[in-house]
Amino acid sequence: MVALVNNSPYPVFGFEHKLLKGNLYYIIVLKQSYSLEADGKLKELHEKIDIRLHDIVKENARWDSVTHPSDLIPYKPKPEVILNGVARQRTPKDHWLCGIDIKKITNDKKLSQWSKQIVVTGEQYWQRVGEDWQKLPIIPTTKVTLNYENAYGGNFKLINPQQNNLGAGVLTTPDIHYAPNPSGCGWLPSKKDQNSLLDVQKYELEQQIQALEQIKAPQLFTIKAGKTQAFDNLTHPNDPIQVAGFGSYTNFWQPRAQYISDELDWSQESTNGGYPVDFDMRHWQQAPADQWLDFDINGKEILTLTGIFPESKVSYTLPKFQTFIIIRDPKQLAMTLDMNIDTLIIDSDKRTLEVIWRRIVLLSEFGPNTSVEVNAFAAR
Repeated sequence: MVALVNNSPYPVFGFEHKLLKGNLYYIIVLKQSYSLEADGKLKELHEKIDIRLHDIVKENARWDSVTHPSDLIPYKPKPEVILNGVARQRTPKDHWLCGIDIKKITNDKKLSQWSKQIVVTGEQYWQRVGEDWQKLPIIPTTKVTLNYENAYGGNFKLINPQQNNLGAGVLTTPDIHYAPNPSGCGWLPSKKDQNSLLDVQKYELEQQIQALEQIKAPQLFTIKAGKTQAFDNLTHPNDPIQVAGFGSYTNFWQPRAQYISDELDWSQESTNGGYPVDFDMRHWQQAPADQWLDFDINGKEILTLTGIFPESKVSYTLPKFQTFIIIRDPKQLAMTLDMNIDTLIIDSDKRTLEVIWRRIVLLSEFGPNTSVEVNAFAAR
């Protein structure tokens, strides 16, 4: 039994989790929360944002994107950045650039930098013209929601082949979807996508597609090698493009599920109630891979947001803290271990920044009745 003692002024949560070969670990999570002021200052929130015990979605995690990710992750191989909310402009535009940039200068004057940019647009639609589709003009706007519902993708719900005695098909969980983003828009399944469907489901899908007069086009577009995957370059809704966005994924969506190999041995002998020894920990990363950082976040980094707020571009200096745990075992001397920042979560609607610290401890290294004290102090 672990006794968790929070000596810090911030929300803290501890939980046990069996990982590789069933070894029992204790994970400690600490969250700091700040308001993102228009003048570039970070102000610590008086009412702290609490630890989230699960992903928050609009309604159904199978088809809706995550609006706020769970904090109960055992381990992340790399720090990552997540942004949710709405991008805003002062005047209506048909498109603009949104970006996040982090610069870190080490004590020996070396620069580490990460950045990501996407292009957002006003609403635009495909209009049915006979058997073909025609693009309508973009509708200028002052705001675009940065969730995966506005990125390329989508789903169609299908008839359940298990029919009741009345012979009525039920529109329920069976579906066909774009695996990288089931919540998106602008996608029509190709003939290849339909290979696994039953005849009754193919017919239902065909009826749904034929009934469509318009298809909402994606509003979020990636930038690769300086070029935008612009909607202007698309000729048909079947044309696939890369999913764009800054948000997080639930654990069973393809971008995270791809790290769980079908060849893993999940037998009790191999896992002892935990995970196989060759389990890929990248599964626990909640953001797209291009939002993982190749350097640690220690404080004093410069966070710059472009095209997210009405003031267009604003920079913040991340606070520097000394955050650590003290493990006390009645049979041993106390041991001090640093905590590490592994997640930055930006909410552009509430203009908040969450800084998530985490530490994982192998419990077998300590005796029974272990206590863990969490401490956090501002540092220079």
